Amino acid sequence: MKILLISDVISPVIYSSNLRDDPRFKNIDLVIGTGDLPFDYYDFIASNLNVPLLHVFGNHVLMEDEKKPSFINLDNRVKITHRTIIAGFEGSKRYNRGRHQYSEAEMKFKILKMIPRLIWNRIIHGRYLDILVTHAPPYGFGIPTDPAHQGFKIFLKFIERFKPKYVIHGHIHIYDSNRYRINEYKGAKIINAYNYRILEI
Repeated sequence: MKILLISDVISPVIYSSNLRDDPRFKNIDLVIGTGDLPFDYYDFIASNLNVPLLHVFGNHVLMEDEKKPSFINLDNRVKITHRTIIAGFEGSKRYNRGRHQYSEAEMKFKILKMIPRLIWNRIIHGRYLDILVTHAPPYGFGIPTDPAHQGFKIFLKFIERFKPKYVIHGHIHIYDSNRYRINEYKGAKIINAYNYRILEI
């Protein structure tokens, strides 16, 4: 499966009249958005590539986009597509009174609500999930000195317990082309989807 990952900024490479003909984006099976992007951008990509789009909200969300049912919101949900089990959690660490922000305890509660479905997956499919999609990164893969971008410690425990193969996040902007986009934790590949990235699994 070939997945287009997008997050945080609109890419002129993608938001282009040449998107359909660009060989980089041929045979895309699925688009995953990890937040802080307008739905007009999602709609442009999904309609031009003619593929489904899954997403989570980031911490910067247009209110009109919150009400649009056009795409599948993965927050606290599990979706199976192309024989791949995908789950997601929206938002960032709480740093002011904005929407889609959570304390560690609040995110832990969201995870607890998902556990019965993950256990069901394990019984039926032999694994809990394949891909975890989040906006904020797991703790240690963000910016440790910035409370808004530190990431969630509870995601580390999630990875240890439910063993996703991939954790795809946004929220952490990459300005240095030499900075690693892919890291690893307990067997899971941690991928920063900032701007865009193509993942083949």
